Amino acid sequence: MSDTFDITKLDVLVVEDEKFMRKLIVRVLQELGILSVFEAENGAVGLSQVKSLEGKLDLILCDLEMPVIDGLKFIQGLREGVAGQSQKKTPVIVLTGHSDADNVKKAVELGIQGYLVKPFSPAALEKRIRSAVGAPPN
Repeated sequence: MSDTFDITKLDVLVVEDEKFMRKLIVRVLQELGILSVFEAENGAVGLSQVKSLEGKLDLILCDLEMPVIDGLKFIQGLREGVAGQSQKKTPVIVLTGHSDADNVKKAVELGIQGYLVKPFSPAALEKRIRSAVGAPPN
């Protein structure tokens, strides 16, 4: 995909444990014109969502620190095909409240396409989405 693709056509999953932040992210995505947004309150629910939506998702936005299954375990499960083979290479952008270099490094090693430190601007999210979805899969 090029930088000029239509982001309004994307199917996005938001995996975030804090309800307020999850709703805020969904609202920002809607303001960017992305209307097909799915939500999960932790990595376990996220993996279930990915499996039930197998083949449909174009992008996953994921927090790192969550109960049940955290973001790193979620990404690892995704990349190992736990939620289905067709979604193993789905682009993932990590959204974190911490610029914890160790966790971000681990996430990069698991094959994420980018990260943003919360809070972030809609313009920064759009730029990261365009970059991540347009990037070749790891």
